[in-house]
Amino acid sequence: MDFIINLFSQNPLFIVKIFVLLLEIIYISFAFVLYRQERLMATTVEVPVASFFQVLSLAHFIGALFLFVISIFIL
Repeated sequence: MDFIINLFSQNPLFIVKIFVLLLEIIYISFAFVLYRQERLMATTVEVPVASFFQVLSLAHFIGALFLFVISIFIL
């Protein structure tokens, strides 16, 4: 318990950093669900631009992962 109290007293913004990282984890899960849903839609409904949306959703997911990794190093 003393470790937690000392950690918060030395760096009061630690709670904010943890909160931001948790929100980014939620955002990564949203991006993954979006990617999976788009893949499912592409197999169900055949449209000419399906590959474009697959690439776009994959880029969104990779961007979310990249943002998380960068924020770990910055925060």
